[in-house]
Order: sequence, then C-alpha cells, then structure tokens
Amino acid sequence: MISIIICSHTPSELEKCRKNVDETIGVEHEYVILDNINNQYSLAQAYNLGVRKATRPYILFMHEDVTFFTKDWGKRLAT
Repeated sequence: MISIIICSHTPSELEKCRKNVDETIGVEHEYVILDNINNQYSLAQAYNLGVRKATRPYILFMHEDVTFFTKDWGKRLAT
C-alpha cells in the first residue's frame, strides 16, 4: 500500500527507523532505500530515484531519524 523512500546516511539509524515503522505502520509497505553514505546524491536526486523504484500507490518520503508514536498511522495516511 505504501512505498517508503529513505535516503540513508547511517545504517544504525536506518535500522532503528525500519523497526519503528514495522511496529507502528499497520499496513502493507515496502522500503525503497537509497544508500547515500558517500553523499553521491542530493536529497532531491535520491528521492527522484526512489520514486522510479517505488511500486505502491502511496509514496512517503522519510528521513531515517523520524520516529512514529501513533499506532496504525499508515491506515490514516492512506484514507
């Protein structure tokens, strides 16, 4: 249902982010991760690449340092 596009600089932050999303989103989702540890992309470039790879009808652009506290927030986003 939701493609989550993340431009990642820090693998440990990415893993925390993914764990948080998996525990709170409440809907089917996919991750489109752009590894930017070497700063080869601007944020806009990374997000544009991510859109091309996304397969779900809803797209969420997200920083890896975001934390969700609301359960089932994905259901709210998609309605």
